Amino acid sequence: MRKIEWENPNKMKIDTGHKTFDRQTNYIGTGNIIANTLNGACIREYTRISNGYEDRPLGYLQNWDLEKNFNENIPSCMRDHVSIVDRETKHILYKVRHFNGDKEIIHGYILTKGRNDDYEHVKTYCSRAGYNSSYEILFTVRDYLCKNQPYVRN
Repeated sequence: MRKIEWENPNKMKIDTGHKTFDRQTNYIGTGNIIANTLNGACIREYTRISNGYEDRPLGYLQNWDLEKNFNENIPSCMRDHVSIVDRETKHILYKVRHFNGDKEIIHGYILTKGRNDDYEHVKTYCSRAGYNSSYEILFTVRDYLCKNQPYVRN
């Protein structure tokens, strides 16, 4: 994991090579997070049926986590990994983006698993294939989130 350095109390230093993304990034951290250029949410296991108040059918809470936190279309490779391939594991899904005026530019998604700042990289999906800057952004952000950084293009 890369250590965060700060420009000032409200802005971390980052150099992805993408000036707009770097300027807009205030913080990159793990877990449930809403920051200028990063949204992260814990995704419960498929088999988790209790939310502490009532029991739900298998997969209900996982789908709720995905839909509530990422209301746009999540890439099928990410959804399938969480709900089919590795369904017994709690994951954290991150959306990496910046804004051009009011328009959200989604660079991609990073999926991790683990606990207590010991997160493993599981999968990365680039929404803007062909844009080298998006890959560089995802590589850099992944370095702040994970202890290991194997990268697999989808």
